[in-house]
Amino acid sequence: MLRRWGLRRGDRREEPPDDRGPAVPHSLPEEEAALETVAALLRTLGQRSLPLTIPELAEFRQQCEAWSSHLLLRTPPPGADERAGVSRREWGRVRRFVAASREHEYEAVERALTDLREALWRMIEMLSRTFTEEAGYDTALQDHLERLKRAVNRRSPEEIKREVLGAVHSLSQVAEQRRQQQQQRLERLSATVSLLANDLRAARQEASLDALTRLHNRSALEDYLTTLIQLQRTFPRPASLLLIDLDHFKSINDTYGHPAGDETLRAYADRLVLSFPRRSDFLARYGGDEFVAVLPDTPLADGVRLAERHAADIRALDHRVRDQQVALSISIGVAELLPGESARQWLERADRALYAAKQAGRNRVIAADGAPSPHT
Repeated sequence: MLRRWGLRRGDRREEPPDDRGPAVPHSLPEEEAALETVAALLRTLGQRSLPLTIPELAEFRQQCEAWSSHLLLRTPPPGADERAGVSRREWGRVRRFVAASREHEYEAVERALTDLREALWRMIEMLSRTFTEEAGYDTALQDHLERLKRAVNRRSPEEIKREVLGAVHSLSQVAEQRRQQQQQRLERLSATVSLLANDLRAARQEASLDALTRLHNRSALEDYLTTLIQLQRTFPRPASLLLIDLDHFKSINDTYGHPAGDETLRAYADRLVLSFPRRSDFLARYGGDEFVAVLPDTPLADGVRLAERHAADIRALDHRVRDQQVALSISIGVAELLPGESARQWLERADRALYAAKQAGRNRVIAADGAPSPHT
């Protein structure tokens, strides 16, 4: 089991130590604080790790405690002979231990989320067929949905999967026995499915972020649009997409260098999050200096209004590079999802609107229907 965490019994491979040389009688406060902080982080990592199987979780917590004691008290590291003396701290092995544990947790979450997504898709497909045939549902199905809500609140992927599959089985039986439905129950079911979709997106978020801006990456955007469009076909609601481009971004890279350009992208991403704070808003880096904001339950007129407000906020932003103020502006294309439209078609219409905004002089918002915004 120790090999799972990137360790081997008796592993004593030499790493460049951080504290060679004669012992210092009195450590500097900064050094003591650093050791205390790293040890506390190791303990927190063990106490707040994802609930894998109980034996693995218990062993991992023991490993975290052992490494914490090793750093603070210079006790033998895990896997070493406890009778052997310790002359230095094994910083390299600590780093490998933390990296290996995080990779293991990531893989476990991905496996669980894959199973959960498959169950959710089966549920959505069954719901689509059931409502198309005007089928109803009974007390047994309602009981399944209540259990499913409780499972979602506990956020256990295995429990969610089990309850979703139970709900799908009940729907199949009801669809064969009865052909009636009530609008009020349809709305409740729609809210339940929306909660499942939002929770699934939140669980996958950490594994689908852009490394530079910490927004969602393009792959996560494509998955989200596919899911959103499928839900829209079953439960029609308006949705707007904003495709955003930083005007003259290349000149910042050319003038101040790529590190300054990266800092500008991060600063813009922070303002984008502040401009669209709803939990349902989906924000992503589309590529380079292009960004996307997907706004569910937002018709085109509201999407244009929110885009205008965001553009004005960026124009007023006090952004500095090397103590020099750099004026920023953005061009935005806005498109509302049309019935029967694919994700690619939706993005292409927003991209054409963005291109029109840049051709018109940049620093403006244009809707996909061709109507320019009041700002020029």
